[in-house]
Amino acid sequence: NVSKSISITGNGSGISIIEANGPGSAMKIVADWVNVTGLTLRGANDTNGWNAGINLYYVSYCIIDGNAATGNRVGIYLEGSPDNTIINNIASENILRGIYLNSSDGNFVDRNTANSNYVGICVENSGVNIIKDSILIDNMYGISIYDYGSNITTGNTIDGNRISSSGSNTGIKLDSVEDNFITN
Repeated sequence: NVSKSISITGNGSGISIIEANGPGSAMKIVADWVNVTGLTLRGANDTNGWNAGINLYYVSYCIIDGNAATGNRVGIYLEGSPDNTIINNIASENILRGIYLNSSDGNFVDRNTANSNYVGICVENSGVNIIKDSILIDNMYGISIYDYGSNITTGNTIDGNRISSSGSNTGIKLDSVEDNFITN
């Protein structure tokens, strides 16, 4: 666990690798004002729980920039974490979600790539988030927003997402939401 304000900088996402060993996330952040840059976080794929490459757990003012989260249950997971910046990351080949905001308001999610996940970016019980200029390809769902409103998605590229059980391509899925602004 990262339990104090700190900047963690790797030598590049293909060079500096954090591999999860056993259950739990590869990196769990439990302190405000943490910056993580230039890492690959992988292997958090234990089937018990929401294991993630990076898990922001009830924190604010963190910057997650230029990382790769691959082969996890969830790539980047914000749980009860408002006011963070998730920028220039790659979340690929994660079992459930590439980037997941759960009960996390006011986050800025910009210029990320989420590919080959079940859901590229999932926003659940969260509002007033900005999701922009991201690339969401070859997921089951590109963007999925559940049970809240007032999120903004703009300038995203959503392409090649698989066929859903309803028989139609699902680039953006909205369920029990209101007051969302979408231009992609």
